[in-house]
Amino acid sequence: MRSVYRYILADRLGSLISHVIVKSEQRFGPRAVCQGRAATNNTVLAPNFVRPLPGWGDVNLREPAGSSNYHSLQVSANRRFSSRLQYGMSYTWSKSLDYNSDDGANVSVLIPVRIRNYGLSSFDRTHIIKVNWLYDLPGFHHAPRVVKLAANDWQVSGIYIAATGPPLSVGFATVNTVDITGSPTEGARIDVKSDPNLGHGEREFTRWFRTDVFALPAVGTYGNTARTSIRGTGANNFDVTVFKNFVYKERLRTQLRAEFYNAFNHTQFTGLDTTARFDA
Repeated sequence: MRSVYRYILADRLGSLISHVIVKSEQRFGPRAVCQGRAATNNTVLAPNFVRPLPGWGDVNLREPAGSSNYHSLQVSANRRFSSRLQYGMSYTWSKSLDYNSDDGANVSVLIPVRIRNYGLSSFDRTHIIKVNWLYDLPGFHHAPRVVKLAANDWQVSGIYIAATGPPLSVGFATVNTVDITGSPTEGARIDVKSDPNLGHGEREFTRWFRTDVFALPAVGTYGNTARTSIRGTGANNFDVTVFKNFVYKERLRTQLRAEFYNAFNHTQFTGLDTTARFDA
């Protein structure tokens, strides 16, 4: 392990020296030095050519240094079954922050970690409302037996969910092969000039967020966007169940059910095109 830590220190010093050497070129990573030492056929040398310790590739270091925060206001109300009706409602207003939301995610130490990685969790939902209900439909007590058999013992239940969309990041693609960061491990993020989010009344199918506020990052930088920049589409869903009970004896009964998921056929998209394309 001593040699590994020595390598990490040497790699940090090597990156610092490389950054100083190519400061005039305004490059971030050590690949800029590779480009400066390119062969006569103008090919870019691999990053291993400027490794401080030849023969070593990337060295990953794992340590329990991350943290997360979750704060919420939770309210619920329930009405017990009475007069053939029961219902309940819950509301959560919350915010979740962390350095990454997956166990296998990597965090770079070459860029300020809190600026680069600390932000909204992938599962963060600002507002969540859930409503459930069960209604026992009134029947006919003095009707003929055939009518009572068909019309009595019906129930309707359902669940309504409304939730804020997930936080999303915005990426980019180019048609050229410019190496923006000069780093073999750290890619650039897109630059954002102002808030890209639109108000609820301004969002449309073909324009969910502002695209004019994004720009290609300058060569030698790693972009200024946070981990996430916009919100995806949320949930607005009704699930309804209608069922009839047939009671034969105290211990013998059957049930006929019809379940309708997204009963009102409300269109709910699961993703957005969040990749900006810079070309002619």
